[in-house]
This record gives sequence, C-alpha cells and structure tokens, in this order.
Amino acid sequence: MKKIINSVVIVIICLFSACEEKVDYVTPDWACPVFPDEGATVKIDFFKPEEVQAFTWKVRTNSTYRVYFDIDMHFQNPVIFDMGTTDSLKIENQELLKVLRKVWPEFSSIKRFFWKVEQNTNGEISDTWRYFSAMLSIESFVDGRDGERYGAQQFILMEKNCLIHINRRKQMMCCSILALGDIILGKRLYV
Repeated sequence: MKKIINSVVIVIICLFSACEEKVDYVTPDWACPVFPDEGATVKIDFFKPEEVQAFTWKVRTNSTYRVYFDIDMHFQNPVIFDMGTTDSLKIENQELLKVLRKVWPEFSSIKRFFWKVEQNTNGEISDTWRYFSAMLSIESFVDGRDGERYGAQQFILMEKNCLIHINRRKQMMCCSILALGDIILGKRLYV
C-alpha cells in the first residue's frame, strides 16, 4: 500500500513540475482604443451642439492613425478621419451627429454604431474596433422666449417617442422625435 501511495505522489509531483511554463508577457503594439469603452452610451445633447465628445486611443512611436465610424464591424461605408500622430478625436455634438447621420440617415434617438482605430506603423497596418450606443439626448432646454436654460430629463419610450421633464414649475412636456431628430413639443402636463 505504501508503494502505491509513494508512486501516486511521485506521479503527481512529476505532473505539476511538467506544467510549469515560462510566460513571456506581450507588450501590445497594435491599435488600442481607450475611450469610449466597449458598449458605452455616448449622449449627444441636442441643445448643446458645441459640447465636445472625445474618442481616444494609445499612441505608439512612429505611428499615424485613422478613425472610422460605421453601422457595423465590417466598415463597408465608413466616415474616415485622418488623425496623424494625435491620441484622440475631439468632435462637437453637431459634427458627430452629422457623421452618424451620414452612415445611418434614419438616426433619430438611439442606435448602435461602431468606431475603429487604424494604426499605421512604418507601413504595417493594425486596427481594433469597438461599438457604442449613440443617444440623442436633451439634458437642458433653452426657452426661446427669454433665453433661460433649464435642466431636463429624457425618457425614451418603446415606440421611439420620448417624454421630457423640464425643471420649470414642475411642468412635463411631451415630444416626439422624428426621423431626422426634429423635435415637436406637445402638450404640457402639470404635476
């Protein structure tokens, strides 16, 4: 019995010692997007057209970059930005909305889009893509009568309508978002 136990222990020791493997860690040198994260929601405030959205990536030496936007991961008909050696694309809400509507003209409230960073290092091309949900939002409202800005909350309903709560005397305004993002204000509900 002792011989069997000793044999089993020796076999186990041999197995565990054979499993040792030296791991060489890889230093990534391919295109690495950083922000927005995979699956993030990018809010495009309808009433803040000059607000800036940032798409960032890690920069490598001797590399140039291009950023692509499209509706799927195949990038068949993308909008392309040549970025040179910079580490980010900073784009205003109004410009991002134009880009997204160029790749998907029906974009009006919320949709999944894809972005890709292409890295060219001395002729060697690598790329990595991510997806994000773009949401046309209303986080503030400017009263056209007096220019006063109010906070707002937006709720997208299943039938692509939205309900907007504007923080002014506890009024609720209902609206519909049409195909090109136009907003029609409807009934006021006093709460």
